[in-house]
Formats: sequence, C-alpha cells, structure tokens
Amino acid sequence: MVRQLQRGSVSVEMCSQSSVDCVNAVQVDVELKGRALIFRLIFDDDDTAHKDDLHSLVDGWVGCLETLSLLDRQIRVGLEEFMDYCSEKFDDIIVELSCGRILSFSAYIEPVNDDGLLFELTPA
Repeated sequence: MVRQLQRGSVSVEMCSQSSVDCVNAVQVDVELKGRALIFRLIFDDDDTAHKDDLHSLVDGWVGCLETLSLLDRQIRVGLEEFMDYCSEKFDDIIVELSCGRILSFSAYIEPVNDDGLLFELTPA
C-alpha cells in the first residue's frame, strides 16, 4: 500500500557531522511493506544541470547522514494519518532516498513545531 504525500518541490535539510545540505525532493511517498513503514523521498535525477551535484551529495551521505528534517504541514498530517491507520501493522520505520539509486536508513521520527518532522537516522 503506497500513499503519495506530496508531489512537487519540498525542501529537505540533510545533516551529517560535517555538513548540512538543503535539497529539494520532487515527490514524497509512504508505503507499508511487510512489517516496515517506508518513508520515501524522491529527488530529481533527470535535471542534468544539478545531476552531478546531487550525486556528489548522495555519495557524501552514505554511512554518515544523521538526521533529515522538513517543514510541510501536508506531509506531516498525511504521514500521521497513515501511521495511525497502520499502527498495528509495522515494527520498523525506514527512510529511503531515491536519486538514481536508493539509500536506506532506519529512522525514528519526532514532530517539530506545528508543521515539521525530524528523522533521526542510522544506516539500515
């Protein structure tokens, strides 16, 4: 069961020990797959002007990305509704970053203010 939470640009802040990067995702989905809730951010890999920059960032995220955050009420409400509906059906939360390849992280989610989400990440 896949639910699209956002289609269109949303700014995502990615943090590691050494850097903070802001990248625009073009789509955000949530999916129940087995006993895992998958929160998927899809980045535009087709934009040749930024493709090399995006791939450079992704290479830097492997194994060292610690948190990601976003401020978007529609995504937060949609994710909360999906989690409430599926609460008995998942044991794990996985964040997938899709940008030419897929990076996966185990995650813990914290609400931030009224509209935001903070994902604490560990490599999956």
